[in-house]
Amino acid sequence: MDETKLYLYEWDFIDPPIKDHVCGHCKQVYRKPMMIECCGSTFCASCIMDEDPYSGNIQYMCPNCNEKNVAAILNRKKWNKILELGIKCPFTSRGCLWTGELKARAAHVDTLSGSCECITSTCPNGCEEILEKKERTEHLSYFCPKRLVVCSYCSKHDKQEFINGEHKNNCPEFPIDCPKNCGANAIKRMNLEDHLVECSLHEIECDFSYAGCSKLIMRKDLVEHHQNNWQMHFAFLIKFFEEMLQKKELQLHELIAEKDEQLQKMVKQHSQQLQEKDEALQKLIVMRDEEIQKQVKEQETKVDQRLEKLTKDFESKYDELKTNLSRLYHLPSAISTDVHERKLEMTEIIHRGKNKTEIWRGKYNGTEIAIKKPVSGASPSEILMEIHILKKLMHSNLVTMVDSITTGEPVYMILEYMSNGNLENYLRNNNTLLLHQQISIGKQLAHGLEYLQENLCIHRRIRVDNVLVGENLRCKINDLSSAVVLHKYNEEYAVEKSTKLRIKWCAPEVLKDKRFCLKSDVWAYGILLWQLIADGEEPYSELTVVRAQQHICTGTLMSRPQNCLVNFYTLMLDCWKLDPWARPTFEALSDLLDHVKDAHKYTDIK
Repeated sequence: MDETKLYLYEWDFIDPPIKDHVCGHCKQVYRKPMMIECCGSTFCASCIMDEDPYSGNIQYMCPNCNEKNVAAILNRKKWNKILELGIKCPFTSRGCLWTGELKARAAHVDTLSGSCECITSTCPNGCEEILEKKERTEHLSYFCPKRLVVCSYCSKHDKQEFINGEHKNNCPEFPIDCPKNCGANAIKRMNLEDHLVECSLHEIECDFSYAGCSKLIMRKDLVEHHQNNWQMHFAFLIKFFEEMLQKKELQLHELIAEKDEQLQKMVKQHSQQLQEKDEALQKLIVMRDEEIQKQVKEQETKVDQRLEKLTKDFESKYDELKTNLSRLYHLPSAISTDVHERKLEMTEIIHRGKNKTEIWRGKYNGTEIAIKKPVSGASPSEILMEIHILKKLMHSNLVTMVDSITTGEPVYMILEYMSNGNLENYLRNNNTLLLHQQISIGKQLAHGLEYLQENLCIHRRIRVDNVLVGENLRCKINDLSSAVVLHKYNEEYAVEKSTKLRIKWCAPEVLKDKRFCLKSDVWAYGILLWQLIADGEEPYSELTVVRAQQHICTGTLMSRPQNCLVNFYTLMLDCWKLDPWARPTFEALSDLLDHVKDAHKYTDIK
């Protein structure tokens, strides 16, 4: 084990710590003091950790109350005071006189960048020399037998004995002479084969070796060989082509005879098969005629009975089929189009939207639901578009459309009822959420938005007021009236002139280029997480809309909310990258939220 790591856990204080700095369980100075919620006591993080042997999950256990799986939070004040306590260098016995605060001790004894001259380490090259810091640089540069050197020919870095030994015999850049002694020298070893192809002293076969000339000639004598032996080469060629023609003629005769024999066999087989099929067909015709006559007589007696029974059951089955189809596809029933026939009751109005819509509370066939409809005289186009989209989309984190009534006026969209209203009012009217509750809400919304992205759907209004909260903090995405569905994955959607934008939730590409893409919802999701930490506070609340737009377009982002973990804020910054395609997917964001939760108990204070 590295010597430095051992000393990181040995604290030699200049003055004895006060009793307030000592853990009540291990009686040692706090190692990362954690305050637990059951009794408000403070212990070392290691004293209250309890690891599940089956799942490997780490929980906290109170030593006083023996309670398991309790919530714990870092006691910042005590930890900061402990980090400011004065200690001595762990190498005081070797002569180091350094003293300082506890938080500076790790940097002082760091092997590479620390200021302690007495710390020792083993040579990283593997020569097993033990060095002090002041000797390290000179040893690595000049005296280490295993230091790295560079080949003077190919500039390869490797150990000294390899460069001067085996490497010299295999170096591709090493200069050598021609093995044929043609006079060429200083040839790179990797170019030797190319040189031999052109070397004048290299022996090669005659160009007419395929015809029968078996002599080996030096390349420089090849032309002279052709001139002196042209008559012999001509005789070789005549003989070669005569033999080739004889072989081809023999092969052709053999192939014709083989094909003729195969053709005769095929004709005989087909004639026999046709004769057999003709006889079998005549027998089948006779048998089929007899069977048909018999079946016709039997069927004539049963037709009247079946027709009467089908006539009686037709109306009941037809009505049942229509009802099942309307439930399956959430279509309005073709039989009952009136509101009162559907047993729809509207008891009280819940919300009036700025887009000329109303949300009512009521009952549908005895079940508590929410009803969305346009205000009197308003166009139902947005609600009809939302009905069209919700018919195609179904997910546990999207609000469920129970039914819709589009015949007549007004148009009704019947939705499931969420008892706790929208997330904005829930955050402002309730106590601050705990970290695991914030992460749970973030993961639910990430799953819903991931489903929308898989179906090429851009929501365009991801805000806390468009998230509905049910029992046990079950959250669902609401209001798809402004959503658009793309035809291609990399396609973008231009902003219409009539579209009213909520500037403080818009991504830079929407404000500057007037275009939406699938990653525009990721930016708004980051704003939603910020509001989740800030108890529903409006983003850029201290700025006007114009100043907020300038901040967004120039990349000036909101600061970290109070009591927000550093890695949680880093996740928000990933959502706010100026390049849309550099932002993470919602699947990756869900995994990052898990990492934030797991790393919470180990988070450093910065």
